Amino acid sequence: MSNLLRPSDLDRLRRTMAQVYDESFFSSFRNLLRARLRLDTFLVMRFFRNTPPQLLFTWIGDADLNKKFPVNYVDGAYRLDPFFQFADLPPSGGMYRLSEIAPDRFFSGEYYLRYYRDTQLRDEVGLLMPLSDGSIAHLSLSRLQKSGTFRGKELACLYHY
Repeated sequence: MSNLLRPSDLDRLRRTMAQVYDESFFSSFRNLLRARLRLDTFLVMRFFRNTPPQLLFTWIGDADLNKKFPVNYVDGAYRLDPFFQFADLPPSGGMYRLSEIAPDRFFSGEYYLRYYRDTQLRDEVGLLMPLSDGSIAHLSLSRLQKSGTFRGKELACLYHY
């Protein structure tokens, strides 16, 4: 897989962006990314300081995980999520792997033990963007254990999108 977008990718991107104000946008964007990347989850939410996140779009390809999320996450696990707690977000936003922003000893921490371990997720990428009302838009893309981690070429492709 090339890390640069192909002409067909750009055509799909143009068609997807034409739907930005349509309720089908998130499904189209998910399909756009899935044409080049293996994804087991595609979640879009808004983080607020003092209230649970607002789920804008949820697609979870695994039936067991679909039963656990969003209930367990929105019921409180989100407070411990490294993406929710991330404080060094630049004004322009950014793309981060969980492994880049998770605290030391993540795998022995409360978030992992109480929530993340049960999800069977192996790798997660978050695109975070500050919004004008003070909330943070969060696009979460994840892979289960059986799917492995995102490869460098896939992350480069995602960055280009």
